Amino acid sequence: MEHALSINVWEPGEGRRSRLDASSRRGGHGARPSPLRRRRPSPLGFTIVELIVGMSVTSIALLGVYAMFQRVLDVEADVTGRQERRAVANMVADHMDAALRRCANVPGIAALEAGPDESAGTYVLICTGIAGETGSDSAMGFERLRYEWGFSDPDRAGTLELRRLTYAGTRLITPLGGLDLQEADDEVLWQAALPVTIARHVSVSMQFRPVSDPEAEWRGRWSAAAGEFQVLLRVSMGGEAVRRLIVPAANAAAMEGGG
Repeated sequence: MEHALSINVWEPGEGRRSRLDASSRRGGHGARPSPLRRRRPSPLGFTIVELIVGMSVTSIALLGVYAMFQRVLDVEADVTGRQERRAVANMVADHMDAALRRCANVPGIAALEAGPDESAGTYVLICTGIAGETGSDSAMGFERLRYEWGFSDPDRAGTLELRRLTYAGTRLITPLGGLDLQEADDEVLWQAALPVTIARHVSVSMQFRPVSDPEAEWRGRWSAAAGEFQVLLRVSMGGEAVRRLIVPAANAAAMEGGG
């Protein structure tokens, strides 16, 4: 039997090339990567550039959402403020409307007096009306209401004040601090009565004309009996205005006897 004898001749660098070739055939493990070959990003994270771009886009979107949200809040605050101002103007108009409609003809006293007070620089409205509800048992006397507004004092500017004098029969029963009622005139009585603030930051205007002449010119000064006049009332607060046309009925108040 013959045996074949094979002899491998080793050459320098041959083993290294063989290992490199084998590595390349197995998928390139251990091979030196080419400097021109770009590495694929890992699917498990983001690069710094991607994070910066994402944060920038998110910030711009959030700024837009904030601006829209702030705009909604501003609109809501404006609507709420307008509703509140209109509610105050309506409250003042209702208060003065009720006083005008309760005007009554009391002997010796004007049912309504209105006009500028030259000495104080204000506007004054005085209504004489039945105390209590008209036609009820509580209407046993009368009261005089004095509204005043248009103060030049900065601390009272835009303030509507009310003073009240209440009578049982024809006897004044409002406490006035021990004032001698026999010697005091109307102005002294009004100054002794304590003022009550009805509203602040309001503007009130009134005009009058006779009921018998609907084409007559409106006037800012008036003194008349109940049932003889109509009133154009305007109350405004912060740009919100309420207008009323008031035509009071003639309420008769029998106050002939002393009290």
